[in-house]
Amino acid sequence: MWARPEEVMITLGAQQALSLVIRLFTGPSTVFGIEDPCYPDARHMAALLTPHLRLLRMDRHGAVADETLAGCDVVMLTPARQCPTTVAMPLERQLEVLRVASGRGTVVIEDDYDGGLFDEGRASGCLRSHDPRVIHIGSFSKLIAPGLRIGYVVAPARVIEELRAVRRLELRHPPLNNQRTLANFIALGHYRAHRHRLGSVMVERARLIDRSLANDLPELLCRRTPGSTGAWLELPSHLTAAAVTARARRDGVLIEPGDVFFADPGVQRSHLRLGFTSIPADRIEAGISTLARLLHDAPSRADSRDRPPADHPARIRTAHPGA
Repeated sequence: MWARPEEVMITLGAQQALSLVIRLFTGPSTVFGIEDPCYPDARHMAALLTPHLRLLRMDRHGAVADETLAGCDVVMLTPARQCPTTVAMPLERQLEVLRVASGRGTVVIEDDYDGGLFDEGRASGCLRSHDPRVIHIGSFSKLIAPGLRIGYVVAPARVIEELRAVRRLELRHPPLNNQRTLANFIALGHYRAHRHRLGSVMVERARLIDRSLANDLPELLCRRTPGSTGAWLELPSHLTAAAVTARARRDGVLIEPGDVFFADPGVQRSHLRLGFTSIPADRIEAGISTLARLLHDAPSRADSRDRPPADHPARIRTAHPGA
């Protein structure tokens, strides 16, 4: 992906980038398409601005380029590794999505939330590498430090000009000392070296997750696309993610219920997301083993006492995936 300076804007993390871009392109009559499941706060941001949300159909290759997508004014996608299912959109599907969007004049927003944290296998590239009209959002927070809060938007120069005007009214700009520090970090070669070291750590954790899930929970449907910082699990239908999450928490294992990622959490209640960017490698196998024991010992019906209360963090989660 190539960009001129006038096609790039620095933001206060990817969160602000999403907010500014969605606000710029969304009004009361905008038909906004978003994946289901998806990053919930992106859906909430759009829902605050338009009642015309369209849930994009998903398959094993990601968002489907069908009549729903073709009927949208704006679509937001996570093609590199879909949030939260980790599905990687292959090149053929990327080109099909871009062709359909171009025919309607649909604005395509691409959220690259993982930011190439580590490499496992061959990637098909980002949407913007195929079409410079795509609005690409990324972040340095996960690769360097969540507290850094430096994200960016890559888009056509006219869009960046408008985004800068909106950002000025809201925040002016992210702290210049953080920007300068990061710029020096990159220029001196530390960024590349750090990414290489971090990639080795992530690959080790990813292999542990994959092996532990295969050994301890072979009966579950598990998905983790190479390069993904989390695994997406589908539980047996008689279990709910809320009940399993509550029981695991009591035993010291923190997992994420998947229902919050769906537009209708009441329909899809049997998914879990396991992230591994913040857990030491030597604790992964024990955690999966504990989770397996809980699932194997779980009653056939979810106990309502195990459901998190309404104000439980799982219900109001706002952290970006992988944080």
